Amino acid sequence: MDKHKIAERVLPPKIYESLRLLKSRYVSNNEKSVLERNRTLQGIHAGKSGYILATGPSINSLDLKSLKDEICIAVSCFYLHPDYSEINPKYHCLSNGPTHGVGADEYLAMLKAADQYVRDAIVLTGIAERERIEANKLFSANQVFFMKYGSGNPKFIRNGIDLTRAILAPMSVVIVAMQAAIYMGFKDIYLIGFDHNWFINRAQRYAIEHFYPESKSAIDQMHHQKDSTFSIELQAAARLWGQHEILKELAGAANVKIWNATLGSFLDVFPHVSLDL
Repeated sequence: MDKHKIAERVLPPKIYESLRLLKSRYVSNNEKSVLERNRTLQGIHAGKSGYILATGPSINSLDLKSLKDEICIAVSCFYLHPDYSEINPKYHCLSNGPTHGVGADEYLAMLKAADQYVRDAIVLTGIAERERIEANKLFSANQVFFMKYGSGNPKFIRNGIDLTRAILAPMSVVIVAMQAAIYMGFKDIYLIGFDHNWFINRAQRYAIEHFYPESKSAIDQMHHQKDSTFSIELQAAARLWGQHEILKELAGAANVKIWNATLGSFLDVFPHVSLDL
C-alpha cells in the first residue's frame, strides 16, 4: 500500500492534513533561486487598477479594445481573442502543465500556440513548466516568472501570498492570476470573463465554456472528452469557490478590492460591477 495512504489511515485527520500542508511548503534550493526573482513583482503596481481577462463566453459581448491602455493580466487561451494584439496585455498567465486529463502533447501544443501570440507580455506560469519551456525554446523573447504551487487547501495561504514561496495550488488558472495581482499591489482588481458556469451541464457537454470554439484549443478538446458527472463538477466548483473566498479575505486584509465585472457570472464571492466596455 502507498505510504501516503497508510499515513492517511493511521494518523488523526488534523495531524495528517497538517503534515500534508507542511510538505507542500517545501521549496528546493534550485527553486528558491528561481522564485527569488518574483520579489521584483511585489507591489510593482501599488495603487493602480488591474484587469484579469479570463476566457468565459461573456467576453464576446464586450469591446475590450478600450483596455489597451490599462494593466491587464490575460490567462490561458485568451491569446485566441481577435483583439489580443491591440489589447496587448502586460502579463499572460498560463496553467501549470498536463493536468485534469490533459496530455503532455496537448499541453505542449498550447504552449507553442501561446508562444506565437504572446510576444510582448510578461509570462507567469508554474515552475514545473520551466524545463518544458526551456527545452522547447519557448518564450525566448519574453520575461518569464515561475511560481511554485503548494497545496490547494485555502488554509495554505492563510498568512498571506508570497510569490517567492509556494502559493495556493489553483483549481483554475485564474486563481494564479489573482494571487499574482494581489502580490503586485493593485488597489482595484477587475475580473472579466469569469463566467464560472462550466458545471451547469459539463457531463452532457451542453455548456459553452469559452469565448472561442473548443476546436481551437487542444486542451479544451481533451477536457470535453473526459467522462464526468454533475456531482463531480459541483464538487470541483465548491473547491474553486473556497479558493476565491480565501483570496477575498487576503485581498481585504491588504486593502485590495476585487470586483466581478463579468456579465451574468455565477461567481458571487465578489461584488458585481458594470464596466463601460
